[in-house]
Amino acid sequence: MKRWVPSGTPWRWATMLIVLGSLLFWTLPLPSARATEGVNWYPYEEGVKRARGTNKPILLDFYTDWCGWCKKMDAETYGDREIQQLLNRNFIPIKINAESKEPVKVDGKQVAMKDLTRKYGVRGFPTTIFLESDGTFIGPLPGYTDPGSMRKVLAYIQEKAYKKMSLEEFTKQRSESRGTGH
Repeated sequence: MKRWVPSGTPWRWATMLIVLGSLLFWTLPLPSARATEGVNWYPYEEGVKRARGTNKPILLDFYTDWCGWCKKMDAETYGDREIQQLLNRNFIPIKINAESKEPVKVDGKQVAMKDLTRKYGVRGFPTTIFLESDGTFIGPLPGYTDPGSMRKVLAYIQEKAYKKMSLEEFTKQRSESRGTGH
């Protein structure tokens, strides 16, 4: 009895399968792109202008296309409906591709978007930077942040509690006022 064996070496077939699989993977939309559709992300210049006009704090989300934790944060944190509502209602969210050469105007000068990474001292991804509506630096939130922790930070910034206490004190005070004691 004859068995059918594809012509060529097994390595050639394996390579072809890997190439075809890779092509399929790279043509599929990323979950992070769909997950963040519920957030009204503003371009940098428009967001800064809008923040001044609305007196809302700015959330800068620094990411890169290759960053797995950035994609996880997009899917889980920015994909969370409650986070989306909080951001859209109380903040001016701006996404910044830390490697993009796309030009933006900062303080009257044209710079590449990636230059904002240096301006704000971002060294890892993802990093979230909070600014007051006038552009005054509030603080960084480096690394992946889960939805529960992000809710606490957003409340802390929104209530301007950073002006009088640490995040830990704020969280403890809110827990005690709700009667949980934790």
